[in-house]
Amino acid sequence: MVCDYVKKEYRNMGYSKILNKAILEKTKSLGFEKVYLKSSLVNYYEKFGAIYMQDLKNGEKLYYIKTK
Repeated sequence: MVCDYVKKEYRNMGYSKILNKAILEKTKSLGFEKVYLKSSLVNYYEKFGAIYMQDLKNGEKLYYIKTK
């Protein structure tokens, strides 16, 4: 499991886009076809192409992104 985040003082500077792009490129290079994500943030992963799967019992939402 990988947790990615950008410290509060560096948010809204485009770093999350860079970080998420690097994670997707690395997982693709390792042969994974999908990356599964969970988050309590609203409409965050959708802007990176994530597809909603379901709500989790802890209140977070589960998504996936195809790498290929």
